[in-house]
Amino acid sequence: MNNGIHKGLADPDYRAIEGLSQSAMKALMRSPGHFKFQQENPKEGTPAMVMGRLFHHLALTPDVAPWWAIKPDGMSFATKEGKAWRAEQTSEIVSADQWEQSKGMAMAVRQHPALPTFEATEVSIFGDMDGVKVKARLDALAGDIWDLKSTDDARPEGFGKSIFTYGYYIQAAFYLDLYNLFSEKKAEAFYFVAVESEPPHGCRIYRLSDVAIEQGRYEYRRLLKLFQFCTEHNSWPIYTDEVGEIALPSWAIKG
Repeated sequence: MNNGIHKGLADPDYRAIEGLSQSAMKALMRSPGHFKFQQENPKEGTPAMVMGRLFHHLALTPDVAPWWAIKPDGMSFATKEGKAWRAEQTSEIVSADQWEQSKGMAMAVRQHPALPTFEATEVSIFGDMDGVKVKARLDALAGDIWDLKSTDDARPEGFGKSIFTYGYYIQAAFYLDLYNLFSEKKAEAFYFVAVESEPPHGCRIYRLSDVAIEQGRYEYRRLLKLFQFCTEHNSWPIYTDEVGEIALPSWAIKG
């Protein structure tokens, strides 16, 4: 696949192409050893991952043919009827609860009055940064970059914690810089559409601050250098061998 911006590339095709992604960087943040293990032992599709795919499909590409079949509510695969139904399916099976929850989340996103009309969704980008082959898959473009996130708490305090904990600020800086390498019209901002996974599916839209993006830029460039070093030396350490001292977190200390 040539370097640059690609629209209309199917998700399985994107995943099959080599390149360091922001999701892989998350494992590298913990340690090179965790990254290496994850690459050699990819996770099977967890319920949370299936929910994420379903939610994104319904919110971003509702007119695209479904890849799923909805298991009838109350059906048991231990019964003759359930076994027969499952054997007939050629699509991935999702539960009725997963379907209803994803549909509610997607509806909350699409009904938000501040949501723009997207010029493109599911946009793939391939390139080279600091000597490392990288890739990204953007949720949506509307002049700037937009990203959908499911969350337990869409309020600023709750979602702000998620931005740090899950490295969303690193993703934002990485996506902006990679996209702007190839786009004539530069993206200047990164927006999160945060929607709560539980009803009533509260939804908030946030523009990530320039300070947070600059911090994310520092972090992803550090990770690229770390990846390059580990690759060149074929060394993937986990944690230091030194004996350290540990204390209570500051918030747990009273008086």
